[in-house]
Amino acid sequence: LPGENGLDILQPLKNKYSKIKVLIYSGFLTLDTISMAVAGRADGVLDKSEGVEALNDAIAVMMAEGYYYNPEIIEQLQTT
Repeated sequence: LPGENGLDILQPLKNKYSKIKVLIYSGFLTLDTISMAVAGRADGVLDKSEGVEALNDAIAVMMAEGYYYNPEIIEQLQTT
């Protein structure tokens, strides 16, 4: 995505394809990026440092339950 990142296209993507599931998988998660992902209607957020097994688990949970946010991310969002 030259000149853009996933968060830039998240909202237009979800608007056009409302049933699509989007997992933000980033190596640079901050409270701001997490908040932007939630505002853009991301269905999940995962830090790359959690590894491939966590990615597989997150995808499975997101597909089964509709969303995936690990407990640390939920805690960060609740404290803001």
